Amino acid sequence: MKPISQSHLDLRSVRALILDADGTLWYGDRSVPGVPELFAFLREQRIAHIIATNNSVHPAPVILAKLERFGVRLGAEHLITCTEVTSSYLKDRFPRGAKVYPIGQRGLLEALQAGGYEILTDVSQKADAVVVGADPTLTYEKLKYAVLHIQRGAIFVGTNPDVVSPNSEGLLPEAGAIQAAVAAATGISPVVMGKPQPYLFQMAVKKIGSQPAETAVIGDRLDTDILGGHTVGLHTILVETGVDRASSISEKQVNPEMVVTDLVALVQAWREQLQCVGCAG
Repeated sequence: MKPISQSHLDLRSVRALILDADGTLWYGDRSVPGVPELFAFLREQRIAHIIATNNSVHPAPVILAKLERFGVRLGAEHLITCTEVTSSYLKDRFPRGAKVYPIGQRGLLEALQAGGYEILTDVSQKADAVVVGADPTLTYEKLKYAVLHIQRGAIFVGTNPDVVSPNSEGLLPEAGAIQAAVAAATGISPVVMGKPQPYLFQMAVKKIGSQPAETAVIGDRLDTDILGGHTVGLHTILVETGVDRASSISEKQVNPEMVVTDLVALVQAWREQLQCVGCAG
């Protein structure tokens, strides 16, 4: 298998990297090949880096602890989540203490609580917003209350649009699938925060202090990672370890500048370009 499917990217111009997590660094509880080697290379070359994830299930400490099990130790400054972006979006629209009905897990709940919002559990009070993320414990009751709150005037916010998420079992239903059910019952579409919307990328670039022209995003999904990178002027790298392959490009009509089979191939290509003195840019 050839390590690079296609490349139109001069990696020597990249001084910052935004990394996807699920499907790019791991599948469920299993690491993809080359994770420690990639981060060692980024440190060695002093390339700024941050993980920007559409995963709304886990809070930041859990995600960082997972990465540490795979041999990489990072601080909180190297991670931004769609739940963090969601909380920021709500802060621009509601005061502290606003009432939010969430469908989601610990990552979303902790982000909302940290933002100062009151978490509702039923329809006994009027919600200002319904926020829907991924929820492996989804029940009919949760869907029912979300629909009723939106019918009564709550705004509808989605943490991320992913319909499925790569896992060791296969592609599992994600936040977008739940949002679709709520939208079908209410006739109202959510305002979505995560990739490919620009919010997560813009916050990531700001957090690591880079410029878009010198920043690349690497991810396994054309319709979130790569499309979102295009919207804010980032370089784009598709890695074939999760949802999409080079063969998906013609179907989805989203064109990354580089396609690599895995992270090992990316590091190899990056080193080769850096060592190629006098090569055309």
